[in-house]
Amino acid sequence: CNDMALLNQGRVGFHGPPEQFIRQAAGHAFQLEVSDRDLPRIKEKYAVISTIPAERGWLVQVVANRLEEPAGKTIEPDLEHAYVYFMDKQAG
Repeated sequence: CNDMALLNQGRVGFHGPPEQFIRQAAGHAFQLEVSDRDLPRIKEKYAVISTIPAERGWLVQVVANRLEEPAGKTIEPDLEHAYVYFMDKQAG
């Protein structure tokens, strides 16, 4: 795919190459390891992309304007991260 478009309430919210769309989420995709106890709080606070069982709880990927968790790290976004970030921004 060289060109894509996303609609938001019947209007074009984005039109361009996927790489450009993904760049919009740069700096907004994060990964952190959380305990079973903290997972519900993370799900409440952030747009969660994935949860994978880990040695000490869960490995969680989220998108957000800013991550307030000290154990988190920035990761390279992919198309799914970008889409969730876009929809989250559009929702306000």
